[in-house]
Amino acid sequence: MGFQSIVHGRIIINNNLIDARKVIQSLGNDEWMFRTEMFGQGISKATYYEDPVISFGATYKQIEYHYKV
Repeated sequence: MGFQSIVHGRIIINNNLIDARKVIQSLGNDEWMFRTEMFGQGISKATYYEDPVISFGATYKQIEYHYKV
């Protein structure tokens, strides 16, 4: 047993959707904290939205102990 940490948020991008998606795809899904599969890549092309949003979320086991204060 143990504690579960939920990490979530959003990234607001400045209409540079193509570059943002490239960065997300480059993360891959290896054993690392930020992985491609945790990101919702949102719309497939820029539309009338002023600032497209990319959401992300994942659960981790005791991630708060990964960092030193």
